Amino acid sequence: MTTSEDIRNIQINVRESFTKSPENALNTSKSYAEVTNALVCTYSEGSRKTIMDMPTIAGGNYEGPTPGFHARAAISGCVAIGIKQEAIFRQIKCESIKVELEMDFDDSAMFGIGENTAAPLNTRLLIKIVSEEGQEKLQNLVDRVLEMDPYFLALRDSQSVSAELKVLKIMD
Repeated sequence: MTTSEDIRNIQINVRESFTKSPENALNTSKSYAEVTNALVCTYSEGSRKTIMDMPTIAGGNYEGPTPGFHARAAISGCVAIGIKQEAIFRQIKCESIKVELEMDFDDSAMFGIGENTAAPLNTRLLIKIVSEEGQEKLQNLVDRVLEMDPYFLALRDSQSVSAELKVLKIMD
């Protein structure tokens, strides 16, 4: 099991490397999602895979969590891990970090009904930290992490997103 000291040393090395050579910090993540049977979707990135599906009310078989489940897991998990990671780096003792995530949706928008967007209408994070540290120190830690957290920022901030269609013809 990785210890706090191991995590801190890894972070020190990575931060030094990125400071010396900022180009080493730039990367592109490439992944694939494929739906072939009903609404079951296989997502893969490198050697890792997961299955997604929709609930029966939306036409799926519920063979796996929905894509939204994974998106919400990414946000809350990234924030929780980021806080722990930065706390270890700053040598702030945190026994546990729990991130509760609530999102409000208008589900009819996914079917093109109504005036609302299909995007979350409102998102709330409640961050609970078990620690002997003071409120101000922990608030500064959380504020710092939220300004560095990729999935929190992806949800919060607008970004350039594009999509391209490539049609592959079925050959008889």
